[in-house]
Amino acid sequence: MPRTAKSENREAEPTVVTGARGMLGEAICRHLHREGIPVIGIDRRSGESEKPFRYVEADLTAKDLDELVGIDGKYQIVHCAAVLPVGGRSAEDCRVMNREIDRAIISSLKQRRGVRLIYMSGTSVYGMDEEWKTEDSPVRPPDAYVRGKLESERSLLARDVREVCLRVTAPYAPGQSASTVLKVFIERATKGAELIYHGSGTRCQDFTHVDDVAAAVLACIRRRNVGGIFNISGGKPRSMIDLAHLVKNLVPGCESPIRPSGKPDPQEHYRARFRIGKARKELGWSPRIPLEDGISEWVEEVRRMSADFR
Repeated sequence: MPRTAKSENREAEPTVVTGARGMLGEAICRHLHREGIPVIGIDRRSGESEKPFRYVEADLTAKDLDELVGIDGKYQIVHCAAVLPVGGRSAEDCRVMNREIDRAIISSLKQRRGVRLIYMSGTSVYGMDEEWKTEDSPVRPPDAYVRGKLESERSLLARDVREVCLRVTAPYAPGQSASTVLKVFIERATKGAELIYHGSGTRCQDFTHVDDVAAAVLACIRRRNVGGIFNISGGKPRSMIDLAHLVKNLVPGCESPIRPSGKPDPQEHYRARFRIGKARKELGWSPRIPLEDGISEWVEEVRRMSADFR
């Protein structure tokens, strides 16, 4: 069921979502569709026929965006597409490929008035330390992949003050493919396996449900004259040891032991602390889905999938 009631949207400009088959892209497409906004999803992977919105399979660097979407008039772009440094791809290779994609998208904007871009970035641009971060905090990208994100942010914001960069921290959703600590803890806890943390377990992360990210995108779409950088986070950082206990407590009947691995945590001193007051004030957005609810939803999904395969 939708988490928010469908609202009247008189303007209903079309929105193009790149990376529409990714975790974030798909959540955004479905959320906007529920809100009555015409959606066109673009991804280099083939789409599913049952999607309730228009889907285009395409390489964003090979064709002009206008040619792909076929819209004559104003529209907005939510740019989620990115090549991730997984499967043996280096951070530098990903930076080069992503910059090519981003340049193609930004270049297409120069040809059309009335087209606005909402760029999905990440809080990793701030680096890995203990300080609270606002949108004006110094940036210290830890690797080439993140540096590429920052370069694209700057290229975009130099074009027009109405463009938007959403710096999202640790987005999650039930069934996500990436092996994050949250996914590992939930899947192990549903099997009764031990939950292992590195170092002292005090490293903190702030998890953001994809539906909250989608709601932030919707807020941007409805405020065409608002632009700039916005931190988007769940608003409640959790240490790894607290996360392990939280997951254990939310899995019915779970007796998983929680213990340290005995190995150091290379991010031992990281504290994911992000101020989101700017998004509250200028976008009217706040996170609505507590981590507890997101974990319970995920646990139910894991149990349902397990029952289906019995």
